[in-house]
Amino acid sequence: MKKFLTLSMLLIISLISISQTNHVVNTIANSFNPSNLIIAVGDTVTWTNTGGMHNVNGNQSTFASNPASFGNSLGSGWTYSHVFSIPGIYDYQCDPHAGMGMVGSILVQSVLDTALILHGIIDFDLASGGATGKAIHLYASKNISDLSVYGIGVANNGGGTDGQEYTFPSMSVSQGDHILLARDTNEMSTYFDSCFSSFNVVLQATSSISQNGNDAIELFENGSIIETFGDPNVNGTGEPWEYLDSWAYKDNIGSVVFGVNNWLMGGVNCSDNSTTTLSSGCPYPLCVVAPPPPPVNTSNITFQVDMSQVLDNFNTPELNGTFNGWCGNCNPMTDSNGDEIWQVSLDLNLGDTIEYKFSADNWAIQETNDPNDFCTNGDPTYTNRVLIVPQNDTTLLDVCWGSCSPCATRLETMNSQQINFYPNPADKIINFDFEGTIDNFQIRDLSGRLILSMANELKSLSIDVSSYSQNIYIFNYIQDGKFKTRKFTVIH
Repeated sequence: MKKFLTLSMLLIISLISISQTNHVVNTIANSFNPSNLIIAVGDTVTWTNTGGMHNVNGNQSTFASNPASFGNSLGSGWTYSHVFSIPGIYDYQCDPHAGMGMVGSILVQSVLDTALILHGIIDFDLASGGATGKAIHLYASKNISDLSVYGIGVANNGGGTDGQEYTFPSMSVSQGDHILLARDTNEMSTYFDSCFSSFNVVLQATSSISQNGNDAIELFENGSIIETFGDPNVNGTGEPWEYLDSWAYKDNIGSVVFGVNNWLMGGVNCSDNSTTTLSSGCPYPLCVVAPPPPPVNTSNITFQVDMSQVLDNFNTPELNGTFNGWCGNCNPMTDSNGDEIWQVSLDLNLGDTIEYKFSADNWAIQETNDPNDFCTNGDPTYTNRVLIVPQNDTTLLDVCWGSCSPCATRLETMNSQQINFYPNPADKIINFDFEGTIDNFQIRDLSGRLILSMANELKSLSIDVSSYSQNIYIFNYIQDGKFKTRKFTVIH
């Protein structure tokens, strides 16, 4: 009993002494960077939202195979951390942008000392024959200053451990390095072909790396076994972990388990009569390129409505349209800075023509639009706003409730003496004459996309619109310190 207690205490002390690492993941546009991590049990992952409305959702209700749930709420400007205490593979996503490829994965390793781990056991059948197809694939999950503290043993034919038979050279490797220990590096280079560059470190093995597809492999640190593939006391022939003329690859979806590690198996003899791993019946998993993410078929559109002149009582404005089935309050809007301009952002299908309008409190009130206004569908009975979803993420101009233009407090009402522009509609050239001077101007299309801007003081202006598409355009300018706007049409 005294001996057992002493060993237990040493194990606890060694666990405490292992330094936990904090891994940082940033949001970059609509992606996580990095999107894939390999970490150790007890490590922390900290996500930082560098911009936009995002969240981290690793809940088991979304990813049933996750060993535990984690995640935070949708928002901007946040930092979220989680300590991973259960080994396994964890998937997660940003809910509003998952369809755009904003997903990630974390492999949590449970090896006591995770600085070096077994990652693949290889026994390819190469045309060169002999031992040329034998190799061991390892992974450095932390920086290692001296690789020579590690070694390999091959337990042949179920005869039990033979101890450490190969010692790595004295050298440093970096966290994230894939290491290939191969009997014949030239033949392996040919067989792996373009995938050979995936290995950061390639080492020439001695004859002690002699596995025949039925032998267990042991990884040593300072002379002690820290990880084992296979059973040293069992001949692997006919066992689920046999890898004759094939490979074994550590992956949490694998069905073969040793300790806490899962392994994928290529299948006995699957490399026979092949010239490269990709032409074999079992391409080595490190070489299998994941399919590209589906093309982005949506744009993120931000809608804005100015509620400052609404006389009816309301609590929360909302956006309704053909894209959400006029659902009421399923797309509520927010006013984070209290300026009475409410916003909501949605991912919409590129090129779709949508109709929409603003309402509040689940249709308690709704705006009434002018069918003759430039942003509406022209239907006098069901007058809705119209938008063709642009190719790029866009923030639409803020508009007044029931209008296609900004509210009067932000829009100086114009009369014919203040500005004259002709011809309207225009085909090639449109001319602007101002009463007095203007300080600067912008031309935008109906989606709010900036077409042209200038900051010079002007009394008149001519613009070539021959390359403009047929549409209605907004001409915004500043005169006497006041924001003013007019509309013109281009027809070819």
